[in-house]
Parts: sequence; structure tokens; C-alpha cells
Amino acid sequence: MGKIKIKKEIRMPMLQTRGWKDADYDKPLEFKLKDGSIANLCLIRNDESLEYANIIDNAWLEIEILPEQNEFKNGLFSKGEKAMEQARKIYAYYTEVYERFDYALRKVGKAKDVMPDSPENIRDFYSGDISGQEGLGWKKDKGEWKKFNPKFKQQRGKRACFKSQQVIKTKTWNDIKKELKKNHRVPSECHELMKLRAQTEWTGLKDAIFKSTILFEVKLMEYVRAKMQARVSSKIKLDDLMGDITLNVALNIILPFVIKKNKNQVKFMKYVSDVDYLKKQRNKIAHGSFDERGTDKAKVRKGIDSMVKLLKFIESN
Repeated sequence: MGKIKIKKEIRMPMLQTRGWKDADYDKPLEFKLKDGSIANLCLIRNDESLEYANIIDNAWLEIEILPEQNEFKNGLFSKGEKAMEQARKIYAYYTEVYERFDYALRKVGKAKDVMPDSPENIRDFYSGDISGQEGLGWKKDKGEWKKFNPKFKQQRGKRACFKSQQVIKTKTWNDIKKELKKNHRVPSECHELMKLRAQTEWTGLKDAIFKSTILFEVKLMEYVRAKMQARVSSKIKLDDLMGDITLNVALNIILPFVIKKNKNQVKFMKYVSDVDYLKKQRNKIAHGSFDERGTDKAKVRKGIDSMVKLLKFIESN
């Protein structure tokens, strides 16, 4: 059986190569992948005339497929599901190399402050939307390089940036002008929650759920502490009490007690219920039982909206 090689220019974690010579760029890193295939990563040198020529974020990834994986060649020639199967395998190789390289940079290379980044998603990996590097080449033995360009199914629904909510009408633009004239400070926590809500449309639910509930819990606990401070004279006793108060207690017992005094208590209790859904999802994440596909995105977004409303409520009480 002949050897199959795959090659693609990819975006990698950014690093400096100050003091390198031309020959140094020709020394690839070798990775033995989970299935035994071999990957080589070779940094691509920038044009020396550039101001930041030694800042590198592109590399050649070359993978030598095990000879016994003959179905690989068939998949590279195929269309439809067979081609997609090979596309997913190649993408898995890329993500494995990316993560292992990033880890080695931080651990062995002592580059502890490498900019946090993630591998491109599978669509961008093949389309070049992010890296700008289109096309993946493959060849068998000493044959010519051929292109592999799998066709992805059309995504259902519009992308977030094309939805009607993103349309800024002239009236809305005037409203923005009026708001800016008021010169109000930006409520940082509410602003951060709004960005996390938007994140659910772009990068998934898990990260948005975890970060939003942590942020909300911190602000809610600050509020509970401030309320209890007036009733507990000793700081030591206060610290002991706060140590026993969980998010569940603060959200479902203490906060409703405060809300009962408000004329809009029915509305605010609905917000508490919305946030409680997010709290339960965060617990699932912490216990390893979270299922993104089985999670209601609309409820997650509604829960984050309700966090914003509850933060505004506790700030005014």
C-alpha cells in the first residue's frame, strides 16, 4: 500500500522567533498522533522586510497517513458522507496537533503568556474564512498534489449577524445618540452578560452558561453580604454565615424574600426561575453531565437576560 500525505497551511498560536536563521525554519516538530499517523509542523517565515517579521502565527501541517488506512484515499476521492468522514478525521488531526503544540509552548517553551486562542472550527478550517489559507492538498507516494475540498451542508437558519435584531434602524440610531448624551457609566457586569448572551449564537452555550452564572453569583453574594452586614455585628460571624450560603440559597430563598416587598414581585420571580435554569445547567457542567445538544438555547438566552434585570433590581434596592 502506498503512503498518503496531507498538507495544509494553518494558523497557529502566535510566537516570536527572534534570532532564528533560515535553516531553523526547516526543522519541523514531529507528532505521533493517537492512531499512529505522523504529523510534522513547520513554521512559515515572514518576509524579513516586515516590521514584525519574527512574530509567527502560520505553519505548514503535513500528515503521513498509516498505510493500512486505505479507506482514506477512497474518501478523498469521494463526495457526500464518505468525504465528510475523511474531513472530520483530518480536522481531528489538526486539533490534536494544535492543542499539543499550544501546551508544549506553555510548559516546555515557558511561553506562559501566549495569547489564548482555539483551533478554527471545521468549516473555517476548510474554507479559510479565519486563517485566509484555503485548500488542503494530498498526494499518494510521489504523485502530484491534489486538492481536497469537502462540501458542507447548508447551515439551517440565518447567521446571527444577518438576523433582523441586528438591523439598526434610523430611529434606533437616534435613540443611541440620546442615550450617549446622558453620559451614563457603562454597568460593566450587565455589559459583560449581554456579550455572553451574544456568545451563545457564535461559540456555543457551555462557556456562556459557566461565565454568566459565576459573574451573577459574585454580584448576588456581594448584595446578600451587604444586606446581612447591617444585622450582624461581628465580621467573623458574617464570614461564617456567608460561607454557608450557596447560590441556590441566595437565589431561591434570600432574593425572593426581598422581591416580595416589590409591587412587581410576579415578574421578578419569573426572572429568578429563568436564572435557576442556568444554575442547574452550570451544575451539570461541573458534574460532567452537560449535553449541549439537549440544552434549550432559548432558555439559556432568556436566563442571561433575566440576570441583567435582576442585577439592575438589586442595584436599586
